[in-house]
Amino acid sequence: MEFQPGVEGAKFTGEMPPPEPSRRPFVRFVVRSVPFTLGACVAASLAACTAAGGDLRAARDSASSPSAAVANTAAPPADSPAHSAPAATPVPVVPPSPAPPPAIRLAPLADTIAQRLVFAPLGQVWFTAAGRAKRLVVDLGRVDLDLKKDPARLAAFRTAAAARSPLPVGTRLRLRGAWGSEDATIAGFEPWNGRIVATLDASALVDSIARTTDPLVVSAQRVAQASPPDSSACPRGADSTFSARLAQLARETEDSLRASGDQPIYARLRASLKSQRSTAVGCFARARGIVIVTLYAGDYEWVRERVLLVGDSTVRRAVVRDLRFRAHEALHALDADGDGVDDLAARAWTPRGGGTVILKLAEGDRLERLAAGFAWER
Repeated sequence: MEFQPGVEGAKFTGEMPPPEPSRRPFVRFVVRSVPFTLGACVAASLAACTAAGGDLRAARDSASSPSAAVANTAAPPADSPAHSAPAATPVPVVPPSPAPPPAIRLAPLADTIAQRLVFAPLGQVWFTAAGRAKRLVVDLGRVDLDLKKDPARLAAFRTAAAARSPLPVGTRLRLRGAWGSEDATIAGFEPWNGRIVATLDASALVDSIARTTDPLVVSAQRVAQASPPDSSACPRGADSTFSARLAQLARETEDSLRASGDQPIYARLRASLKSQRSTAVGCFARARGIVIVTLYAGDYEWVRERVLLVGDSTVRRAVVRDLRFRAHEALHALDADGDGVDDLAARAWTPRGGGTVILKLAEGDRLERLAAGFAWER
């Protein structure tokens, strides 16, 4: 008697129903075909490896022959990139990322302050240096503590910063500014408006420029080897005609932004609408000047910015990519990365904050952040 669900007294006879015909052949085919497929793949792989090995051996034998050596050393055609490309500009050797500073046991006060120090990442290469209190300092991070000019706290801060900084005393930096470039080394650490800054052992020229130039923004690149000073900066002076042209373009651009239909939609922002115009003269590839015009409202909650690259007879739009900063004011030009094309030092703003940035001119019409520092928040 077969088992019938719901029938009282039914017994199970022990015979299982056969599998469904539609599934059984498929399962059997898959199981039986797996070894064949794996074997075919292994055989194909061995054949490919054998062929590749033969090709490699043939290439190696042909390369070692005298005729192949002559062919490999033959001069390229006259119109090849090897003849048309200019000679590469030597760049400083960038050291690998330093190891984390060793754990040094600090005094209680210095240890407490060390827990409030936030440094730049270990692998960071580019930093922002600026003139502060008539000396050039490099921004390395922030200190989340009010030292209140207490001599004991200041001394503990210097000890903690020297023990925890990823750039220890003696680290070599390549400084590039409007005057040219030269090396300097880190001499110590000081607090500045909530920032951790490194003081520098630099030349008398750099010290003199820092005492007499305001604003002064310099790029600082961590390097491994010393390089000679280079004062071959481009002539950045502008005649009165070109300066007047930059000013006229700035006024016309502001008028265009104000006349456009893209305006704040809230009355509070419309009532606080302001503008800012700035220019800089330099060697920006095919351009001689930069114009930045910004309309902003509130605490930079609404911002419309337009950047122009101005040549002797051309005007081109430029794009700014600067992460969280929305508005910019051009300060001066400098060759920040040593590629022979000027970049831009600027002040930057965002809601409830700001800082100093160095914008690299990339692909002729795009300004990208190279370094930033001296940030502040409200």
